[in-house]
Amino acid sequence: QGDERASEAWLRRAAKEECRDAMWILAKLLVEREDRKQAALGRQQAGLLESPSRGMAEAVGLLKRAAFKQDSKEAYYYLGLMHEYGKPQGGVEQDLEEAHRIYRKAARQGYVPAVYNLGLMVAYGRGAEQDYKEAFTLFSEAAERSHAPSSECCPRIPNARP
Repeated sequence: QGDERASEAWLRRAAKEECRDAMWILAKLLVEREDRKQAALGRQQAGLLESPSRGMAEAVGLLKRAAFKQDSKEAYYYLGLMHEYGKPQGGVEQDLEEAHRIYRKAARQGYVPAVYNLGLMVAYGRGAEQDYKEAFTLFSEAAERSHAPSSECCPRIPNARP
């Protein structure tokens, strides 16, 4: 707990100075903290899980600054995750088309987790038209960078080899 607080204080100072890595890492720390709090509440209080939280809203703001002002591939990726699955407590509704668009920004910068997630979305037609050839290309790109799950996906895509 003390180490996390010390890290948070340092990250807040660096984020104030517009350090893009500090912004997305602090956002990730805040999201994980909120997720732990919600898990502790349990399913019996599910209504509370949908209400906005200050920590999650701050995390979304940090990610948007790091992504759209600092062009951070990691921030794009985490925003993509939020849009893909929805984080109503941060004011982010599920929006598969937006997730697809944001993952693509991170993937263009070579961020392998985003390349993989984009491949999954394209393979299943989530947020875009289903396109096995593009999915195969994306998985191949990630696999070339030693991303094991992508390597496993390539042989499973029907009629995809260019």
